[in-house]
Amino acid sequence: YLKRTAMYPNATEEAIDLAEVGLPAALEDVKHWGKRRYGDAYQGDPNFRLEKILIQFLTEKKDHPDAAREVWERLSAVELHANSYDFWLHWYLWEMVVFAATKGKMRSPTPSMNQLRVPTYATEVFRRALKVKTLDWPERVMEVYIQHCNDYESPEILREALDTTYKTKKGVTKRRER
Repeated sequence: YLKRTAMYPNATEEAIDLAEVGLPAALEDVKHWGKRRYGDAYQGDPNFRLEKILIQFLTEKKDHPDAAREVWERLSAVELHANSYDFWLHWYLWEMVVFAATKGKMRSPTPSMNQLRVPTYATEVFRRALKVKTLDWPERVMEVYIQHCNDYESPEILREALDTTYKTKKGVTKRRER
């Protein structure tokens, strides 16, 4: 309800303010009741549905991607999400959408000299994902990481990504043999 009323194109300021306060409060309530019911075993919603709604609200309606990034950061600290390749790919796709949306906003009146615009936040998502030793499908993350670097990054960053994925593959192979 909060999302629908706030995201409506002609939403009132009251509906937006209500969602700004209500969405984090709903997350806290769910966390509280989850801890109460399941104890320390509760790590949150594996599909992080409420968090996605909050991220969408902060990104689209409040135009505050840094606050949305903080939500992603908090989610990445939870083992349930950090171990899921799906989580990291969702975060990467969100970063790419934000990158594409800021294309027109960051234009300078004077042209820059050979300044290549790259999605560094999206690249950092992959770097962080590959540091997680218990990632459930690291091969898929590595595949998308290399493709991303081929498409957007400098040759130096691509080389670094190739080195990182090589080392990660060796570690994954050893882990699976054990």
